[in-house]
Amino acid sequence: ASGSSSSSSSTDLPPSTPQATFQDPRQEILAAALPLVATHGWTEETLAAGAASLGFPAVAHGMFGRGAIELVEYALAQIDTAWLAELEARKEELASLPSSRERLERAIQWRLQLIAPHLAEWPQALALGLSPHNLEATARGLAEVADELCVTGGEEEGMDVTNWYAHRATVCSVYVATELFFLTDYSEDHQDTWAFLERRLRDVEALSHAPRNVQEGVLAFQTAASAMASAVASLAQPAMMGALQKVPLTGT
Repeated sequence: ASGSSSSSSSTDLPPSTPQATFQDPRQEILAAALPLVATHGWTEETLAAGAASLGFPAVAHGMFGRGAIELVEYALAQIDTAWLAELEARKEELASLPSSRERLERAIQWRLQLIAPHLAEWPQALALGLSPHNLEATARGLAEVADELCVTGGEEEGMDVTNWYAHRATVCSVYVATELFFLTDYSEDHQDTWAFLERRLRDVEALSHAPRNVQEGVLAFQTAASAMASAVASLAQPAMMGALQKVPLTGT
């Protein structure tokens, strides 16, 4: 019996200890740098300051091979996470709204309100996103926002692929135009932006209900998208909408 006891004790393993969870230093630095954008802008200087605040050497910003656009993309990821959570938390409120236009209006307002804390520096973020090296990723991100807006609006059911692409391009044009308007809106509580958004969505609603023929419907959507994109082109690079058209549907 004593031999059995000895054998058992010799093979017992020491109590397991919790293993430390690996924390990606890049994510830590991005999180620390984001509040510093108001001081240093969307720059490598901000990344260096974020690294230094955590005790990393300032040269740690070299971990970000694509530069400050990685900080912009981190901010957008945070915005999207918060936006999707709000859409989910308030889905009953959205469902109670009587029209697709009103659901789109509410969803766009909520996303822009998440950008508001960075509003003073947001033109610089947009400029980085529109640079040739970053344009494809920016267009893909916009396509994902447009996809979510179309689903939230609730008019995607029954659309064929051609109509879906046209509708998505139109919704994306409205969103981009409104975001750009938002940058220069100094009205109280951004009331001018919300009025601008409502007008654009009413225009789209009127066009979408006018045609009876499917081909006419596609043409109407494409016409609306082109008209709105032309307004955007005066403020953003015209390549944006061309790049967006090459982005496949989410999940395909």
